[in-house]
Amino acid sequence: MSSAALAVPAAAPRRAWGADLPVLAVAVVWGGSYLAAKGITTAHTVIAVLVLRFGVVLPVLAGAGWRRLRALSARQLRGGALLGLVLGAIFILETYGVVHTSATNAGLIISLTMIFTPSPRRPSAAPGLPPRSSEPPPSPSPESCSSPRAAGSPSPARATCSSSAPPSPVPSTCC
Repeated sequence: MSSAALAVPAAAPRRAWGADLPVLAVAVVWGGSYLAAKGITTAHTVIAVLVLRFGVVLPVLAGAGWRRLRALSARQLRGGALLGLVLGAIFILETYGVVHTSATNAGLIISLTMIFTPSPRRPSAAPGLPPRSSEPPPSPSPESCSSPRAAGSPSPARATCSSSAPPSPVPSTCC
C-alpha cells in the first residue's frame, strides 16, 4: 500500500493562546492553593479558613458586580443561591479532603471533574450547547466529491468534497 492511499486528516485549527494562557495561570494558582491549604488548614480550621478565603473576596465581587446583581430576577437569585450552596459544600468537602490526604492526591482527584463534566450534558441542562447525538455526522455523497486521483486508485486523500455537512473528525471515504 502506498503512502498516497492513507487518508491524511486535516490540520487542527490553531489554538487561541491568548485565551488559553489565563486558564493556564488559573491552573497554576489553583494547584498552588492545594499546597497552601495543606499547610495552613487542620481538620478543626476548615470552616474558618473557607470563611476567610471567601470573605476577603466577597466585597470585591459585590462592588464590581453590584448593578448586575441588582438586575437579577428572583428566579436567577434562587438559582445562584442554590449553586452557591452546592459550591460551598464542594469546597468544605474538598478542603477536608486536602487535610486528610496529600495535596497531590486531592488535586488529581478534583481534576477528574474535567472528565466527568461533559457526561451529564443535556439540551435542557445546557441550552447553549448542541444536543448530544449517538449517530455519526452524515457523510458527503459520492456525487458531491471531485477527486484528481488516477483511474482505479482507491485514495480519497486528495479528494475534495463540496458538502454542507459539518466537518467530521473521521476521514471521509466518499470518493
